[in-house]
Amino acid sequence: MATAGTAIERPKPLRDQVYDRIIGLILDMSVKPGDSLTEPMLIKRLGVSRTPIREALLRLEAEGVLTSQLARGFRLKPLDRTEVEEIFPILASLEMLAIREMPDEIRPSTLKRLRTTAARLGSTEDPIQRWRLADEFHRLLAAEAGNHRLDEMTRQIRVMIGRYELAFMLEVSPRHRDADKRHDRIVDALERNERLQAARLDREHWDEESQQITHWLR
Repeated sequence: MATAGTAIERPKPLRDQVYDRIIGLILDMSVKPGDSLTEPMLIKRLGVSRTPIREALLRLEAEGVLTSQLARGFRLKPLDRTEVEEIFPILASLEMLAIREMPDEIRPSTLKRLRTTAARLGSTEDPIQRWRLADEFHRLLAAEAGNHRLDEMTRQIRVMIGRYELAFMLEVSPRHRDADKRHDRIVDALERNERLQAARLDREHWDEESQQITHWLR
């Protein structure tokens, strides 16, 4: 029961729940690049009305994930090398900003979660699980800055980048030990309160991943 001074937790609006479900379909590869997404198909699959589905699809179009097809619904954008070259540096810059904006004393619980997530990432070979753990790691970095707008911007770009990461991991290379070590080193730097070093390592991570995926898409 909520008490005075306690924020009341409100359930997510249906349109946001539908948005999250569609993102899930994209990121678990149930919907692949180039596939169509129609309102009737999603109504049947998700069991909700047309309005929240339409709102979610329009939001994904505005975010650059979908393109509209006249009288044929929407289509998941094909993977594109130019998009990789454009969006990876944006995410790298936003995460570097998030690291610099972290509080002077990073919460021990956050450091523990980062360390645990990095360890789990280094111990699994499953590409989908690896992607989920890497995504969790970088979401924790952004959230610790305590900047809601920054957190939301990184989340949106992570959705766009996630399509590339998963496709690359599933088809080409499910594991990069150098990247695993870099995640550990980011946590090491944060534990020593070396923000600039942590930000530099994070930038190196995204630069390397961008180069690998760009080369794959040629």
